[in-house]
Amino acid sequence: MSKSKGNVVNPLETLDKYGVDGTRWYLMRNGGSLADDADYSEDELAVSYRVLADQVGNLLSRIASPKVLKKMGTFEDGDRDQEVEEKLNGLRDRVCGAMEGFAVTRACESILEVFATVRISYHPHSQP
Repeated sequence: MSKSKGNVVNPLETLDKYGVDGTRWYLMRNGGSLADDADYSEDELAVSYRVLADQVGNLLSRIASPKVLKKMGTFEDGDRDQEVEEKLNGLRDRVCGAMEGFAVTRACESILEVFATVRISYHPHSQP
């Protein structure tokens, strides 16, 4: 974007279309580093928004399902997915470490890795 070229983006229109969280996620995920300039693409923002909505929405619908909620407080060791649990246990350290090094994009990638693991590991028909 360049004011001299006239190809600037109206941030209020972007916020209206994708919301504060969708826009913030794109800027954190695709915004480069604090030391470098970043490219902006509304097409990429739309893709980033859909990925975030799909992954977060998908995870939310899974953990809020009646089947899962009915088991609250009654989970057994066999109900846990070891790979997902390992990723979750290390997530805070990975995100905090990345943020301390101003690697916001890397912190976001760590979060997406956990979402991808949950998506792959979840088998809704594998349990009674």
